[in-house]
Amino acid sequence: MTDEELKEMAAQLKRPHGNKGVEIGYMLHETNLSMTMHAVHSLELSSNNIILELGPGNCAHLGKLLALADNLKYYGFDISELMVSEANRINHAFVKQKIAVFSLYDGLHIPFDDCTFDKGLSVNTLYFWNPPLELLAEIYRVLRKGGCFAVSFGDKSYLKNQPFTQFGFRLYDLNDFEKLVSKTSFKIKHSEENSEIIQSKTGNRVKRIYHTVVLEK
Repeated sequence: MTDEELKEMAAQLKRPHGNKGVEIGYMLHETNLSMTMHAVHSLELSSNNIILELGPGNCAHLGKLLALADNLKYYGFDISELMVSEANRINHAFVKQKIAVFSLYDGLHIPFDDCTFDKGLSVNTLYFWNPPLELLAEIYRVLRKGGCFAVSFGDKSYLKNQPFTQFGFRLYDLNDFEKLVSKTSFKIKHSEENSEIIQSKTGNRVKRIYHTVVLEK
C-alpha cells in the first residue's frame, strides 16, 4: 500500500466516513468483537446498570452486551457521524425501546452530569485520545463512586508492525498506560493480557496482543 492509502486507512480507523465507512464499521465490529466482549465481561455488569461506551462504532455488539444483565441502559458516544447513524440503524429496536442512546461527541467532553454512569468501556480508541489525561478526567467525572471503566487496546509491540499506525496513532504498552493512569484519580482494579490470531487491516493474518485494564473510581 502507498503512504496515501495507509493514511486513508488510518483516518478511516479513527473516524469511519464516506462510502467506505460503512464497510469499515462492519470490519471493525468483526475484528474487535472478542476484545469488546472481553472488556464487557470484565465489568461484571449488574441489573439496572447505566453503561457508557466511547467509540462503539456501529455497535453491532449491543445485543450481546444487553443480554448479560436485566434492565441495562446504554449510552454510546462516537466521533464519527456515520457510525452514530449506523449504530442507530442497526440497533433501531433498542433505541425505540429507549434502552440505548447513540450520540456524536467531540472525543473529549461527555455531555452528562457528574456521577451518572455505573460502568463503561472503550475498545481500540486509546490511540486517538487527545489529550488522554483530559479524557480520563472526564470519564472519572461521569462515573459514580465505585464505578468501573474498562479500556482495551492493542499492545505497542503488535501495533508498531502495522504500517498504518505511523499516521496519527499514539501507541502504548501496559506500562505506558499504567503510567498515564497514575497521573489521574483512578485506581487500577485489574488488568489482563490476551492474544489472538486475526486478519489485519492490510489483509495478513497476525498475532494480536491486547490488554484490558479496568479502572475504578
